[in-house]
Amino acid sequence: MLEAIQLQWERILIDSQTEPPSGSYVTVKFTMDSHGRITEILDVENTSSEQGKQSCLSAITLTAPYGEWTDDMIAVLGNSQELTFRFYYE
Repeated sequence: MLEAIQLQWERILIDSQTEPPSGSYVTVKFTMDSHGRITEILDVENTSSEQGKQSCLSAITLTAPYGEWTDDMIAVLGNSQELTFRFYYE
């Protein structure tokens, strides 16, 4: 999941030929269900540009779903989990 998001984010930035402000970041809080689907974007904290923000959101949503959770994962995590990713622009 992390690798897929990272690669997609880099691809989006290359394709868009934009560079969000150096030193900025985007934090995305979302929920994922046990089917690996993004069920809700809960919050986005953004010190970057609008393009920088949208690149991060797209990197997360375009690579979903991320695969079914195992029974052991469901036993520990429940049927959904809240996740927070922070993207840094250097």
